[in-house]
Amino acid sequence: MRIYKWIIPVFFLCFNYASTQAQGLHVLAKPSAEGIKLRWFPSGFQSLINQIHKGYFIERITLGNGENMYHSAPRYLLNQIPLMPNRNIINNSLGSAFLQLLDSAENAMGSMPVNEQINQSENAYSLIGLAAGADFSLAQQLALGYRDNTAEPGMHYVYKIYAAETMDTAFVYVENTINNRITGLPKLMGEITDPFVRLHWVLPTSSKVLGYILYKKSGAEQDDKAIHKGLLIPDTGMAEFSFSDTIPAEGGRYTYRLCAVDFFGDTSLQSDTMAIIFPAALPETPEELTLLPAGKNLYCVKWSNRPAVSHPDWIWKLEHADTMGAAFMQTYTFSLQDFNSFCLPDTLLPDGYYRISVSNTSGLKKTSLPYLLQKPDSIPPAPPLGLTGTCNRNGVVVLHWSPGADKDLYACRVYRAMSRNAEAVPVSTYVTDTVFTDTVATGMIRDSLYYSLRAFDRRYNPSAFSDLHAIPLPDTMPPPAPAFVHLRSGDSGTLLQWKNPLSADLKNIRIWRADENQALHLLVSLGAGVNHWLDSFPVAGTSAEYFLQACDRNGNISGFSQGIMVNNPLADFVPRVNDIHWQVDTTLNTLQINWNYPFDGQVRFYRIYLLGGGASKTVLQSLEPCPSGVQHWNGPYKGVLPGDVFIRAVWKDGRESR
Repeated sequence: MRIYKWIIPVFFLCFNYASTQAQGLHVLAKPSAEGIKLRWFPSGFQSLINQIHKGYFIERITLGNGENMYHSAPRYLLNQIPLMPNRNIINNSLGSAFLQLLDSAENAMGSMPVNEQINQSENAYSLIGLAAGADFSLAQQLALGYRDNTAEPGMHYVYKIYAAETMDTAFVYVENTINNRITGLPKLMGEITDPFVRLHWVLPTSSKVLGYILYKKSGAEQDDKAIHKGLLIPDTGMAEFSFSDTIPAEGGRYTYRLCAVDFFGDTSLQSDTMAIIFPAALPETPEELTLLPAGKNLYCVKWSNRPAVSHPDWIWKLEHADTMGAAFMQTYTFSLQDFNSFCLPDTLLPDGYYRISVSNTSGLKKTSLPYLLQKPDSIPPAPPLGLTGTCNRNGVVVLHWSPGADKDLYACRVYRAMSRNAEAVPVSTYVTDTVFTDTVATGMIRDSLYYSLRAFDRRYNPSAFSDLHAIPLPDTMPPPAPAFVHLRSGDSGTLLQWKNPLSADLKNIRIWRADENQALHLLVSLGAGVNHWLDSFPVAGTSAEYFLQACDRNGNISGFSQGIMVNNPLADFVPRVNDIHWQVDTTLNTLQINWNYPFDGQVRFYRIYLLGGGASKTVLQSLEPCPSGVQHWNGPYKGVLPGDVFIRAVWKDGRESR
């Protein structure tokens, strides 16, 4: 009794098209001329399991004209056996995967992601939508239904829907007054975007709306046809949809309308009819444009094909561009209906690139390929002038020339011959610049390459050949290697003498020294007139081998000469310190001495001597020694002008340089 007092106020808020949800069920009720229609469906996964396996009973409570109390109203069980969905329909529509989900809730919860979505959803639309996809007819089959034909008009009823052997229960209150109209008509919109028409609409997300059907009809058809169906699975607010319909090739007028479908199969909700006029599909554009004379000072643009049909919406244009890549500008608008050429005076058809375009009133456009059209011309241009060029050691030839004075000059082609008497063959396409780079294998040529040019006008009339221009190949022959003629080793170093090769373009001689590890070191590069050199820094107790190379003015380098070996005995001498620099800082009143001794690794310390001592300057003053690794000295300057500075290196074996 307490439950009834809670339910009755809620039910009386729903009238005409009633709906309610309680304890796992969502129930819809709708009065109609055939009686009161009922539909219910589960709002959770477990409720769906109960529906499939248990079924439902329907109990009707008659309230009369609304004056009777709910607890004392007559009750009547409408069905004696549970109502269950047709399992064959479910099997054919959903397949075995969804049936396995229904047969074992526990197994499905752990293995199928869709089941997780169903369990989390308390919305009946989401559950039906996940089960049925986008087919609202299947959604209607999944929702159980019942029609009460015994309900009397004007009476008030409460229907109780409850699952067999479970607690799933829902009530719905219905006043049997027919009012099937659903408010909130959708607005259908559309736009043409070749090659489709894009339709848009918005549906109210009322519980009365299950899905929609889109209808289409041409101007010649009597009945419209359904072209698109969909299932509405809303969350909140309005639901927006769209659909793309292919534009017919022949064009014409077409109308569209949209109908909403509720769970009871009624389509009372309809949009206004929307008419769209499609332009005729654009035809193929003409091909192979040519320019032909048609009389005195008259020329015609002619094409090889024309459309088989014409349409008043098609707009044909002849467009022109001066050069390839330039913007095409509209020249003339014409019709292709009766002919396949277009004639104009000579002055109105300048040479250049032409194409034909076709468009319609909706702004859609097609264009043909661009074709170069030129009036007949048999006068060739003058040959190019001033051809020059260079070739480097890698066989890269760079050519330059001057353009001709012809007003219709278009480009040049480059021709090459391997000898003066050989045939010149083209090595380039049409070059619009005045420079060209060629690459040749110089090993196949004796001394020179020969090039010639031809000019072409915009009608591709060729000029005569320009004169052959010889381009000498670079010198790639290295000079002979020098030969040693004398070697002498002493305290001052090793004196090398050699004989220079007889080469007119000799530039310099390079001297190399190999140490005991056979590593080569370049010692010096001397001029072509020098034939001797003194190596002042031999390492005592070691041996070295010397090599020579000759270089010419073109960068060609000979191979190494035959080496010559020199041994520097340990007892002979210790190389002197020669590279000495000194300066006096009058501001700080100091004397600064620096030197560079390449054998510092052999040195224990350096002794520094300063020649001074008054007017005679004969006294050798010994300054403080410097250890190995330090090749500079700073000390006080006592007013004596420094003369020559001497530094002796004391080696680790006790020997001292001179």
